Order: sequence, then C-alpha cells, then structure tokens
Amino acid sequence: MDAKFEARFAAMDAKFEAMDAKFDVVFEALKMIVNRLGRIEDRLDRVESRLDRIEERLDQVESRLDRIEERLDRVESRLDRVEERLDRIENRLDVLENHVEVIKLDIERIADWVPFRTPPLKKLN
Repeated sequence: MDAKFEARFAAMDAKFEAMDAKFDVVFEALKMIVNRLGRIEDRLDRVESRLDRIEERLDQVESRLDRIEERLDRVESRLDRVEERLDRIENRLDVLENHVEVIKLDIERIADWVPFRTPPLKKLN
C-alpha cells in the first residue's frame, strides 16, 4: 500500500502543483484586471472632475448671459423711452411749424391790407 499511496500522493501533488500554477496565472490575471479597473476608475474620476468644472463654467456663462440679457432689456427699455420722447418732440416741432406757417400767412394777409407801408412788407417764403 505504501507504493500505491505514494503514487496516489505524487499524482495528487502533481495535480495540486498544476492547480497552483493555474491559480497563480488566474491570480496574476485578476491582479492585472484589478489594476486596470483601478486605472479606469482614476480616469473616470478625472473625467467626472472635468465634467464638474465644465458644468461650473457653463453655469458661469449662463449667469453672465442672463446679466447681459437683463442689461440689454434695460437698454432697450431706455431706447424705447428716448424714442417716445423724440416722437413727442417731433410732434411739438410739427405743431410749432404749423403755427409758424399760420403766422406767415397772417403776416402776408396783413401786408396785403397795408399796401402803402414804407417800406412794403416782403412776402415770407
């Protein structure tokens, strides 16, 4: 039995050696996989960090655009008020121009009534 036991023990030992070698290969492969996963996680962390910074910058850009839009709205409102004032001034000038025309016509009519004035009034044109 000793020889048989030795043979079986040697066979089992060889199987264990082979399994140990396979485990070493699997362990090394798993270690490589873990290392690669670690690098992937590091890269994902960097990507997430960059995305966070991009989102912060986009928020800043949106905020600045909102402020610019508000300023443009205020400027547009002021321009509308100025335009309204200019329209009122233009209307007043039109009224004054009409009054001046009426006065010119009145002066011409008066000049026609007073033909012997010295010197005669000239027609206003």
